[in-house]
Amino acid sequence: MSPKTKKKPQRHEHRRKQHALCAARQMLKAEYQALLETEPGVLLGQRLPLHDLRVSIRKLATLLRAFRKPLEPTSARDIEKAVRRFGKSLGAARDLDVWIDFLNSHSPDERRIPVAAWKAFLDRQSLLKRRQKKTVERVMTGASFRNLKDRLNRLLQAEIPAAVGKSPADSLEYLAAKALRKALYRVREKHALCQRFKPDEAHALRIAIRKARYLAEYFAAPLGAPVEELAARLKRMQNLLGRIHDGDVWSEMLRAQDRIPAGTLLRQIRKERQTHLADFKKAWSRFNKPSLQQALQELLKKKTKRP
Repeated sequence: MSPKTKKKPQRHEHRRKQHALCAARQMLKAEYQALLETEPGVLLGQRLPLHDLRVSIRKLATLLRAFRKPLEPTSARDIEKAVRRFGKSLGAARDLDVWIDFLNSHSPDERRIPVAAWKAFLDRQSLLKRRQKKTVERVMTGASFRNLKDRLNRLLQAEIPAAVGKSPADSLEYLAAKALRKALYRVREKHALCQRFKPDEAHALRIAIRKARYLAEYFAAPLGAPVEELAARLKRMQNLLGRIHDGDVWSEMLRAQDRIPAGTLLRQIRKERQTHLADFKKAWSRFNKPSLQQALQELLKKKTKRP
């Protein structure tokens, strides 16, 4: 066995025994740094940095929620609310990026739409995009975002270190197992409400799965192999529900158009939705594989027991 292989379990063991607040600071700091790295590209109007920025925002909010109890002596709860508000302020711009990509991937012939009418329609969408770019610039350079960055810096550099002695000395593995168990319960709760997989139902399930996936990815190291497999299963389901959600949003936007005939495209989207939904149901069955669920149940039960 190589030296590198020997060191890996030792590093994971250290993280298992780590104080939850120390782990929280490390994870939040890394995600905050990732957020800051997207700023230049977002201000230039680039699509990928905007996507990455919104991912970092969601991950920050998920972490702040997962560590809410040990972070009680700090301002983390108010910061979590501010992070979520900031993310929502950028949602329309990202949705418009995906919408325009979708439109550009189809030619007017496929839709039986006159070329001139299709071009005029795309021009109107591009105008909306330019307006959204200005909104993004205003949000990114505004006082609210500067204030949020100041508060995150203060949380990471001063408040969390000061709170270590005031907060319950729970280990990372205990808090991780508890948070992940709750997240998986919410996934099953949302799935039970998906009787017909209506757009709102499927979207709520997707959000629950995404949160559980983030936690599984963060906590795979301190919790172990079953959680790594879980993260992969959750990601597959999230991606499929994401495609369903995109189609649902596109359908709604197409129905709101009164200058182009959208019937052909709407039928295509419905057909693709059926395919994605069938794939999701298969992925859900794999997620429920007895060996995986038993291993997870035993692991999370063991790790949430007080010593």
